[in-house]
Amino acid sequence: MIIEQRRAKIIATLGPACASQEQQLKLVESGADVLRVNTSHLTPEQATELYQQLEELREQTARPFAVMADLGGPKLRLASSAPKIYLIPGQELTLSEKEQEAAIQVRVPGLASILKEGSEIVLGDGFPTLQVKEISNDLVKTVVIRAGRIRPRIGIALPGTKLNLPALTENDKQHIIAAAPYADWMAQSFVQNKEDLEQLHQLLCKQGSKARIMAKTERFSALQKLDEIIEVADAVMVARGDLGIEIGLAAVPFQQQGIIAACRAHAKPSVTATQVLESMIHADLPTRAEASDVAQALIQGTSALMLSTETATGDHPALAVEIMSQLITSAEQHLELEPQSLPEGASRTASMVRAADQLADHQNIPVMIIPTDTGYTARLAAALGRQQVIALCCDQQVARSLCMERGVTPLAWDGDHGTYLPLTAIRRAAEAGLIEPGQRVVVAWGWNSPESEDEMHLIAALSAK
Repeated sequence: MIIEQRRAKIIATLGPACASQEQQLKLVESGADVLRVNTSHLTPEQATELYQQLEELREQTARPFAVMADLGGPKLRLASSAPKIYLIPGQELTLSEKEQEAAIQVRVPGLASILKEGSEIVLGDGFPTLQVKEISNDLVKTVVIRAGRIRPRIGIALPGTKLNLPALTENDKQHIIAAAPYADWMAQSFVQNKEDLEQLHQLLCKQGSKARIMAKTERFSALQKLDEIIEVADAVMVARGDLGIEIGLAAVPFQQQGIIAACRAHAKPSVTATQVLESMIHADLPTRAEASDVAQALIQGTSALMLSTETATGDHPALAVEIMSQLITSAEQHLELEPQSLPEGASRTASMVRAADQLADHQNIPVMIIPTDTGYTARLAAALGRQQVIALCCDQQVARSLCMERGVTPLAWDGDHGTYLPLTAIRRAAEAGLIEPGQRVVVAWGWNSPESEDEMHLIAALSAK
């Protein structure tokens, strides 16, 4: 079979290490399915230039990829004037929301009013950690309790401190406008409830964008409302860095398992992120523990794994993607593909997809071809997860968005189905080199909208001869 064997997808974060089109092309050709633009470190104008560069990149490769704009959200950070220093336990440090002499400026609204003596301030991914000793007017005096290095604009977390911050900052709103014409996916940071996602959806609609929305679970409050978040979101990211600071490192593996399971129950993709191949920022091979971490996420059913610093600023970003692809392919050979349930109350399209899956499994047919207008039928087939899915898409953005779906290969199609759609679909897949002559496939499709009461469906097991 010619179709790519790897099912789980790879998200690669762009940054200084892959700033050129040549480097970005290497990421895609090495196996990246989604290129992530981290807007936290870009102005809207810089992001626009990058999106345009990625649009040009599409013309240089036949391998489809999606673009994901990752909104920074109300991320707390040190100011850009903060020094680069290494802090040791017992060292005293003074912080202030305002620019003051002998204090490090912190971009946290109302810093002194929301903290109290004994509060912890965690920087970066947990190192260093400070404890508040005294609060005097706008000054917060702290002592270092865990060593680590700080730098300008490093992230801050305040575990156990209640924050009343907007889901989308003014900077986010400018980035939404910049990304709207280009992004296939938009990730929202620090989501706490479904209303946060609905606000983003309204802004995207206002811009005429069809970008799908990914909710990042980084706060304990998100875990408390996980089901409602998954219902509104198109995908969910297990953002293990900030989440680990919020709930403690020991709880992260179990919350990861729960989030992935909840996404599967709702037939939504899940993404496992943060320190997936951290050692490959500098090393040319991952650790055994990292390989096990990737395998465990796949066993749990994650749809995609995300590389962050490994590709954004690492020494060999394309190699990190290539190794990730190898790890996924190897691990998936040991996975038993059991049939997954689809959400209760799913439309009749779900029944059709389930029947197609059963037919393919009974006939030992590993590939399903699905012509789709909206991507809905292909996403349901991906949720079942037993066959490789070739999705024929008339809409280019629908095709690109499906790059996030586990086991789905999107294929552009002009919509001309000839006299018999199944044969046309098979011919198109064969011409693209995705199936071999003589290979048996299942073709499944629906008419009208996914929720229509007048749907009509057809399933055919055919040969590609």
